[in-house]
Amino acid sequence: MGVPEDVMHEKMFCDYKTMYQILAENTYDWEFWLGPNGRYLYVSPAALRITGYEPNEFIEDPRLGTRIIHPDDVPVFEAHWGEVEEHRQMGEIELRVIHKDGRTVWISHACRPVFDKEGRYLGVRGSNRDITERKEAQEALRKSEKFANKVLTSSLNGLYIYDLKKKFNIFINPEYTRITGYTIEHFNSLAHTTFKSLFHEDDHTKVAAHVEAISRARDDDILEIEYRFRRSDGSWIWCLSRDSVFSRDGDGSVCQFIGTFLDITARREAEEELRRARDELEIRVRERTAELRKRKALLQEKNELLEIIFSNMHFLVAYLNTDFDFIRVNRAYAEADGRSPDFFPGKNHFDLFPNEENHAIFRKVVDSGETYIASAKPFEYPEHPERGVTYWDWSLFPVKGPKGAVIGLILCLVDVTKSKKAEEKLLEANQALETLKNRLIDENTYLLEEIKVSRNFDQILGESTAIKKVLKQVDLVSSTDATVLILGETGTGKELIARAIHSAGARSRKPLIKIDCASIPPTLIESELFGHEKGAFTGATRSREGRLSLADGGTVFLDEIGELPRDMQTKLLRVVQEGEFETVGSSKTRRVDIRVIAATNRDLWKAVQEGSFRMDLYYRLSVFPIKVPPLRDRGNDVALLASFFAQRFAEKMGRWIEPLSEECLQRLKDYDWPGNVRELQNAIERAVITSRKGVIDGVQLAPEASSVPVAQETDGSEPSGRDVLTVEHMRRIERENVLRALEASQWRVSGKEGAARTLGMPPSTLNSRMKALGIKRPA
Repeated sequence: MGVPEDVMHEKMFCDYKTMYQILAENTYDWEFWLGPNGRYLYVSPAALRITGYEPNEFIEDPRLGTRIIHPDDVPVFEAHWGEVEEHRQMGEIELRVIHKDGRTVWISHACRPVFDKEGRYLGVRGSNRDITERKEAQEALRKSEKFANKVLTSSLNGLYIYDLKKKFNIFINPEYTRITGYTIEHFNSLAHTTFKSLFHEDDHTKVAAHVEAISRARDDDILEIEYRFRRSDGSWIWCLSRDSVFSRDGDGSVCQFIGTFLDITARREAEEELRRARDELEIRVRERTAELRKRKALLQEKNELLEIIFSNMHFLVAYLNTDFDFIRVNRAYAEADGRSPDFFPGKNHFDLFPNEENHAIFRKVVDSGETYIASAKPFEYPEHPERGVTYWDWSLFPVKGPKGAVIGLILCLVDVTKSKKAEEKLLEANQALETLKNRLIDENTYLLEEIKVSRNFDQILGESTAIKKVLKQVDLVSSTDATVLILGETGTGKELIARAIHSAGARSRKPLIKIDCASIPPTLIESELFGHEKGAFTGATRSREGRLSLADGGTVFLDEIGELPRDMQTKLLRVVQEGEFETVGSSKTRRVDIRVIAATNRDLWKAVQEGSFRMDLYYRLSVFPIKVPPLRDRGNDVALLASFFAQRFAEKMGRWIEPLSEECLQRLKDYDWPGNVRELQNAIERAVITSRKGVIDGVQLAPEASSVPVAQETDGSEPSGRDVLTVEHMRRIERENVLRALEASQWRVSGKEGAARTLGMPPSTLNSRMKALGIKRPA
């Protein structure tokens, strides 16, 4: 009968036990031996320290060793154990086990198959080492590295790592890139000579010496350097770098250093400005000190001479003790206060001239022993308020004893009131010049605009009784400053009449300023009329004169006065009555001397009755009304004007035009001319453009008839191309044309996409024609 295999394995283990147990129980690791059947044959005492379980618990419960493995590491352990059993070779892994008290313990697990001399498999001998501290240290190191990386990338200072062998930066943080404009990829592509060119040539020697010093530095050394660096945009900046050793080679030599990088350009510029100011101050101090030393020498030579000099100095001098009591003053100091020099000794300076700010300055000079100099400080005499504010340059010098302690003060004062006030007057003059310059700019801009719009108003033509009546009224009123209201349909020449009144009057040498009340948006009309101060509203980057100010001494022409918003009518009434207004953004009242001429194509009296126009403004404007007749009421003036326009446009275009035929003139007379002179002018210009061989025929002169089909008559008849168009035909043609333009612009009248721009007429004219043609916006 053979020996059972388990008994045989235990017997064989016992053969090894004495030697193995002695070794296992004296090691720090948890040693174990598994038999071929998977049962523990031996577990060392270290198992209790590492897992909290007694060795016997593992021997009694073979599956305990597997159950305490961390659930996340079970797959790794099973794969490892499978490899050991399959290949019968040593294996090693790191995994976590759950201690009996619930905490997690990291172990390094190693095992190997055991065979006897005959090669029989005796089981597995293993060792588990507690590596929790190492793992925690590794995790702490990982977090530390992560934290360090965050610090490097998020630092508000530029950071870099410079490689001494590669001779350029191998790491830069985002702030370094922001300051210099360079990325790490840029540095990686640079040769050494190119990287060197980023430093100012005057700093090459200094930078090289700095790098050499770092190569010899200790680990705790911090080296500092200021130098000039060229940014990616080509500009130069001053930089401050603080560098220290980052890593060393195996032989201990420095191979890399890390540094902080600050842009100190502003600081360097401030330091340079401070140095210049300090040099200037030192010059002034040296000059004053030299002067005092000279006087001291004179005092030593002859006290009487010093007394004469001291008493007759033109500027004020006082000597005080450290409690600020007067010891003595010169004659100029006493006279400035209207007292005798003998009055001051023993009296406290700040009892006579109380001033907390100056008291602090005096105390500081006594405490620091440093000279104080001030320029143009204001001062008011408490007992002489009638003198007003005076200005003084003054210096306060500490007087030091043999041991260097301050024993007194010398106060020197120079009256600079005249120069200060002259400076203030110069500043006021410069401001006045600036205001005048801005006004001239505004006037020039406005006059250029006026030149553009007035090129067609160079003379008044007409022989009709109606126009002669108007010219007689112009002659009567032009010699006065009376307010004129010009009434008339669109295109009748109301602006021309206004210019004629201005030109014939006493204000003709001053400007005529036109304000189109219909074309200026309501939000801008106040600024256009009265001007604005800088910052009065968004976009007001400078002060600007209003058009009323530009018209001062001349004439203001308020075109389309009926379109003026109600709230502006009140302010305009004040200008018409009192000649006063306030600029936008200012509470200061301004006065102007202007003549007011207004014009409208609306029925203002009807607007007054409807409440959209102020009655008091209406009466102020209509002191002398002039009604300009429509072209249809001017008889033969149509032919006169047509002939004039034809010759003028022909000359302008470099063409020759025959005189208009009787047929053409008659056709012009028969037309109603709803657009008046402006419509006639446009029609003649179009006819000159389309004329052939210098001849203008009647078809070319038919306003709008050559391009717009005639609407069908109610009886079905339609005039042929040779028929003369009636007034009704022309009215329907114009109405249809306006409707087409309004529909195409979605009923927008003004603006770039408006119907007025499409039709080539001002928005105010289009509004008037829409009323005349009975066109209303759909609901």
